[in-house]
Amino acid sequence: MLVDRSKEEPLEEGVYYIVDLIGLEVFTDDGQLLGKVDDIFNTGSNDIYVVKNELGKQVLLPGIPDVLKDVDLENGKITVHLIKGLI
Repeated sequence: MLVDRSKEEPLEEGVYYIVDLIGLEVFTDDGQLLGKVDDIFNTGSNDIYVVKNELGKQVLLPGIPDVLKDVDLENGKITVHLIKGLI
């Protein structure tokens, strides 16, 4: 379903439209650039963020609070924490 952006419902804090997240740069909490959000899909229990670097390598990150630390739409940036064994 397509929705005119001007008619979108306001979302709760910490909830985002996928279209607003695609293309954001993803950094680790120690400043390493992992790439940009290329896609997001839902597994039922949580979203999976597909992050692709400039060489085309993909990293799959679970959209859980332990991993997603900050989403900054104004600055086009997501900060993540890589828990042990994630990548």
